[in-house]
Amino acid sequence: MDPGLGRFHKASDYDVLGVTSDGSKLRLAKYKGDEYWDVFIYPESDLSKSFKDFSFLRESKILFETNLYGTNYLENLRKIPLEDLRENLLDDEKKLAVLGHIRC
Repeated sequence: MDPGLGRFHKASDYDVLGVTSDGSKLRLAKYKGDEYWDVFIYPESDLSKSFKDFSFLRESKILFETNLYGTNYLENLRKIPLEDLRENLLDDEKKLAVLGHIRC
């Protein structure tokens, strides 16, 4: 694994996950000033399919929400023992290093 992954440094980007009650997946990636933003929008239906697919969100921080979807989602995800998620996390080392942020 790259020793820089998952750590904040001058070349870091911002990874933001937005959740919508309907619609389709969307990814926006661009520079805003000197900062690189990677924004992912997922419909609730995708997130509800399998917690294991989104296990890399386990340590995410909610920045904004209009309802309790994000709070409830993370609470339920964190109830799953880490041992049960470890295989999914290690499938893709990059996911292990991602610090996700949810905006609901």
